[in-house]
Amino acid sequence: MYEEDRPINWKISSETMKIGEYKVQKAETDFGGRKWTAWFTTDLPYQDGSYKFGGLPGLIVKVEDDKGEYSFDLMKNYKIADFPSMNQFGNTIKVKRADFVKQQKKFMEDPMSFMTQGGGGFGQTRIMGGGISAPRGGGGGNQNPADMRKRMEERIKDEAKRNSNPIELQ
Repeated sequence: MYEEDRPINWKISSETMKIGEYKVQKAETDFGGRKWTAWFTTDLPYQDGSYKFGGLPGLIVKVEDDKGEYSFDLMKNYKIADFPSMNQFGNTIKVKRADFVKQQKKFMEDPMSFMTQGGGGFGQTRIMGGGISAPRGGGGGNQNPADMRKRMEERIKDEAKRNSNPIELQ
C-alpha cells in the first residue's frame, strides 16, 4: 500500500442538478492521466468519494472520466460499525507510490519472477491489483518444466494485456 502523494485540484463549477434525492454540484479535475467530472452534494458533509476522489465540500455522489471508461455512482448511504483496516486483507507493506508503480511495471514485463519469489511456487502467489493469479495444479504430465514455464508466462502476459485498462494512465 502507499499514500497518494499527488493532490487532486478540483475546479468547482456553478452547474447543479439533481441525482436521486440529492442536489449536486459539478467539479472537474485532471488526475492520473484522465479528465474527471464529479458531482458532489453538501447535503452529506463528508469530503470523500470513491477511489481516491475527495476533498470537495460534500460527498461525491458520482464521478466519471471523460471517455466513459470509469464511472463511480453512490448506490446507497448507510452507517457501518467499523471501517475495514488494510491488515484485514492480508499482510501489507507500506511503500512510496513511485516504488509501487515500479513494481507494477516489473510485473508486466516479467510476471513469472513474481510467481516464483519467496519459494512459493506457481500455485500460491496472487498479484492483488492486476487480477492475475498463477494457475493451480500441474496437469502437465511429462512436459518439460522450462516449456511449461514459458507457456504460462505467455498466457499471463497475454491476459494482462487483454485486461489492461488502468484507472491511472500516469
